[in-house]
Amino acid sequence: MITNKQLETYWKENEDKFKDIRNSVPYQARGIWYTEAFLFCSICDILGVEAIIESGMAYGCSTEIFANYFDFNIMVVDNDQYGVFNKTSERLEKYKNLHIFNGDSYELVPAGIEKNIDTKLGIFIDGPKGSGARKLRDDILKFNNISCFGFHDYSGQNRNSIGEFDNSFITHELQFIDNFRYLDEKVIETEPGQAQHKNGPGVCVEVRI
Repeated sequence: MITNKQLETYWKENEDKFKDIRNSVPYQARGIWYTEAFLFCSICDILGVEAIIESGMAYGCSTEIFANYFDFNIMVVDNDQYGVFNKTSERLEKYKNLHIFNGDSYELVPAGIEKNIDTKLGIFIDGPKGSGARKLRDDILKFNNISCFGFHDYSGQNRNSIGEFDNSFITHELQFIDNFRYLDEKVIETEPGQAQHKNGPGVCVEVRI
């Protein structure tokens, strides 16, 4: 089982990697904050995750961070709700470990898990939001090869709709992350409107093993 102390140690040991990725990956409108993405990445790494399936891409901020952080395959499903699927896909086509699909996550995510049934997976849900995210999680909970679930925008009504988990880590509640808030300064510099969030929209990572 992962502990807060184990996570804090990991973050201290990988701070330079965090900074390098923060510096090389541009922030995208309404995207994940860097510390939020790094919480999911760090837990995936500690758990020995071998591939990631992400539901919801939009402008691809989290997608690009994941592609930089890991060498393994990352499957991304997006229904093009924002009308930017083609533009984002073209921007990210340089990453050979990314496999991007336009479609319904409720159909394509379970299919992707079944195709990788012998692979330890991390699932990151950035769309649908709220109760839709919880439904997707519950629909695929039967698969034993999922090591963790990540949920973006885990605050306010979205948090209430997703619910709480017995074994989870939340960016808004991990005190050691306060020492790394400088990594998010680039977010506010790029999108000043994001300053409305004190420490980001929030990410929760549910650990299953």
